[in-house]
Amino acid sequence: MVTPKKGIWRSRKFPFTRKSADALLRRHSVDPDRRRRPYNTYRSLETHQGETYVCHTEDDAVERIDYANLAEERIIPAFLGSHPCYDVMPTSGKVVVFSVELLVKNSFSALVSNEIKAAPLWDASILDFVGMLTITDFINVLRHYYYSNPEDIKDIENQSIGTWRRITEISKPFIKVNGSDSLATATKLLIQEGIHRIPVLDEKRKCVLFVLTKKRLLQYLSQNLFENFDKTNVKTPSFYKKTIRELRIGTFENIAVVNSNTKVIDALDLFVKRKVSALPVLDKNSILIDIFEKFDVFALAKEQTYHNLDMPINDAILNAYSREMAWICTMDESLETVINKFVTKKVHRLVVIDEMRCVVGMVSLSDILKFLVVQPLVMMETSSATVSDTIPEASEGAVGGSDVDAAEDLSQGVADLTIDESEDASSGEPSKTTDTDE
Repeated sequence: MVTPKKGIWRSRKFPFTRKSADALLRRHSVDPDRRRRPYNTYRSLETHQGETYVCHTEDDAVERIDYANLAEERIIPAFLGSHPCYDVMPTSGKVVVFSVELLVKNSFSALVSNEIKAAPLWDASILDFVGMLTITDFINVLRHYYYSNPEDIKDIENQSIGTWRRITEISKPFIKVNGSDSLATATKLLIQEGIHRIPVLDEKRKCVLFVLTKKRLLQYLSQNLFENFDKTNVKTPSFYKKTIRELRIGTFENIAVVNSNTKVIDALDLFVKRKVSALPVLDKNSILIDIFEKFDVFALAKEQTYHNLDMPINDAILNAYSREMAWICTMDESLETVINKFVTKKVHRLVVIDEMRCVVGMVSLSDILKFLVVQPLVMMETSSATVSDTIPEASEGAVGGSDVDAAEDLSQGVADLTIDESEDASSGEPSKTTDTDE
């Protein structure tokens, strides 16, 4: 302990006997909360460093589930079912929450300045969260005023979020999970509800701990499971080495595309009507030259150029504040290679091209998570299968201090989940499971 004395900080040592050490160990061993939640899981949300993740050691949940006796398609659902959402919470970061009284103009500018794509909405009149403000909302605002009266688009600067929600009669349910809910439950909700992110709440304190995204989920799987393949009792699944062509992952028909001269308003219409998050930009020879994403639309808010929606996409891309490059892959790349690209490049989708650099398809994070997690869950429910190959300690849950039963969590609530094989985050026809919020 450090104590002040005459303006000088001094270090004072205390004796730590074997007797006191034994007492401390006994206290920890009988305290279930301490046993389930190691010190490294108590995290701060004071500074912004959202790319830090907790890596588990071999004596963690990877060793507490008998993966050797699990069917390979059940390994990943079992892993996520044994880990609470707490485990994915960054060691430090920030959560931006907007009041519904905030002006629409200021809210979108705040998203851009904080380099975030969505924020929870708080309604002080009912003391509760009522939704999420996303890029899709901004696109809907722009389209509404463009087609009603272009001159009225200036009203955006004077309307509150709450007013806009009342005008458009937005009543979408606020989709959320608790920190103690399993990652399997969160993944199922992300795919089922067709959203890119889901707030993780502390219900007792009425606060958002962090926002869980599909990108963070895949990164967590990569760091804590995929990298441990063949290093622990977790063997590499055979499908991990197969190509996306063999596994039929992605969408390869009816891809929504634009060219560099397409008007911004036409691209916004495609985002909404086709329920996609990105549009490959092609030249006159149908060669991929760029990609126009929903997040590029935020540049309009930053530059105050949302009055001119007739500008070509090429100009909007040049003004983009922060954007991902058009990362590509081929149909003959393995699932392992594709996942590594998602993780290392930190992208939401990959454009699938052929040897002539022509676009033949799209692969999204949703496609990957559907294949790895949701489809096995549905098959397990259909065959009345449950995860019963875990040893008793697994029922205590993983790091995070929650009583998560992997077998119960994996089978609960899956019966009403259907899988739509169409591309939901990047291209294809609209479906009920499309990702509409970038």
